[in-house]
Amino acid sequence: MSKKKNRSNPKPFIVAGYSIIALTFGVVGVWAATAKLDRAVIAPGVIDVASNRKEIQHLEGGIIEEINVEEGQQVKAGEVMMRLNDVQARANLRVLTIRQHIAEATAARLQAERRMAEDFELSEELLKDPSPEVQLAVADQREIFNDRKSILSSQVSILTSRIEQLQRELEGLEDQKQAFAKRAQILSERLERLRPAVKKGAVQTNLFSTYEEEYVEVRQNVARMETEMAKVEKSIGETQFQILQAQQQYKERASSEYKEINGQLQELMEQRKVAENVLERTLITAPVDGFVQNIRFHTTGGVIRPGEVLMQVVPGDDQMVINAQVAPIDIDSVREGLKAEVKFSAFPGRFMPIVIGTVDTVSRASITPQDGRTPPYFLARIKVSKGMVPDDIEERLSAGMPAEVMISTGERTVFDYLTSPLTDAMRKSMRED
Repeated sequence: MSKKKNRSNPKPFIVAGYSIIALTFGVVGVWAATAKLDRAVIAPGVIDVASNRKEIQHLEGGIIEEINVEEGQQVKAGEVMMRLNDVQARANLRVLTIRQHIAEATAARLQAERRMAEDFELSEELLKDPSPEVQLAVADQREIFNDRKSILSSQVSILTSRIEQLQRELEGLEDQKQAFAKRAQILSERLERLRPAVKKGAVQTNLFSTYEEEYVEVRQNVARMETEMAKVEKSIGETQFQILQAQQQYKERASSEYKEINGQLQELMEQRKVAENVLERTLITAPVDGFVQNIRFHTTGGVIRPGEVLMQVVPGDDQMVINAQVAPIDIDSVREGLKAEVKFSAFPGRFMPIVIGTVDTVSRASITPQDGRTPPYFLARIKVSKGMVPDDIEERLSAGMPAEVMISTGERTVFDYLTSPLTDAMRKSMRED
């Protein structure tokens, strides 16, 4: 009877059940309070490159002559991707080159005139210019140079001849002066010898007076010669000044004309540089090594407007960057330096390993897309180290492809996960009036 009673007593089973339940909750509680789980922010992203894709534009616009690339084609820096019609650019450059060479020939001639040189030199580029306009201009400048030099030479020659004539006249006057001076000296000495004899009456007074009158006349002739010599010397000085004046006018005219032509030449040189740049820009080249994307024009003969984007070049060897769109609710957990796991959505998971990156920058303000459909977000740029992506996958990746980013923001216990909604609700209710 007692054995049946013991078998029907459920108390031991109840105690054992409660013990198991208590032990289970205890173990789970300890695990929830101590076990740490990784926290992460999940955000959609887009593949980009660190230095951004290069938009290829054209300053002046024009007509497409050749298209040498296709969508997705790999290009090298400096490779010609598109060529525009260059007829107008070449014609404009040629006109400016001719005008510059003509101005250079004129400037070279004027510089030689300023230096009173016997000839003037021209640059090799100018001499090799085959255009008739330049060759005619060079011939004209040589003719002008020779004519002006000949006129100056004639003026100087005439004035020099006059100086030589005056110098000969001066020499004749000097000879006459010396002769009169010598005669005056002889008469002076004779008068000195006769003066005592005149006083004694040994010599007639009339003879003495005759010598005395002749002496006075000779002295007057000496004075007249000196006056004439002074006039001739003055004429020589004036004629020499006329030579200097003619030479100075020759140089001043050249300097004045050179100043004007040099200003025009500098302006033409600048215009030619601009024209050369315009011609160079008819060859549209790749700025960096990379891949061509978003080609806007596909047919020759198309008209490009000034400043219009033609295509984009995505740098091929630049560091990969993921532009992640972090929701505003998660932005307080995201900061620079955090680790991030990147998965490329275009590839199946079994073919694409998880790639590790680092948060490089986080925008300080939210970005609101203009389409009105995408909610505001904060931009986090995730840099992916080189070598993290397998080569066979990396070759297939390109800017603009989607990606999924999981940013590790720290660790939190299971208990925190379970209680955070309750604590948040209590904190919010305590702040309400």
